Amino acid sequence: MALDKLVAHEGSHSLSVVFDGSSNPDFSLYEIVPVEPGREYRFGAYMKTSEVTTDNGVRFVVSGKGTAPGEQVEALSDNVVGTTDWKLYQISFHTGPTTQLISVSLRRFRSTKFNNMIQGKVWVDKASLKTAS
Repeated sequence: MALDKLVAHEGSHSLSVVFDGSSNPDFSLYEIVPVEPGREYRFGAYMKTSEVTTDNGVRFVVSGKGTAPGEQVEALSDNVVGTTDWKLYQISFHTGPTTQLISVSLRRFRSTKFNNMIQGKVWVDKASLKTAS
């Protein structure tokens, strides 16, 4: 992982992640974010990929739990593989009555396929989390 000063959707840099093809990781780069209970939110971020291999590429995931039994937030963007230009990925979700923290992550789930060693590069830029109007 690194800041890439040569590739950006907007501004002067983006976050880049390189997978070297030597492993099948369950990868998660995340940030814990405070939220208000009982609200509608929208997460959005731009992603670009280059030659991402395997069936499980990368995606954005929003997750969190409240204190009430069964209160859980779990929302995923599309799985991204191959080579793609910059695209905005959005996830809308509703927090439960006691949810105060969520995790927003760039995620790659471990693959169960025979050819599961991930390779390629991913860039992320201009991430935001806003209450839905």
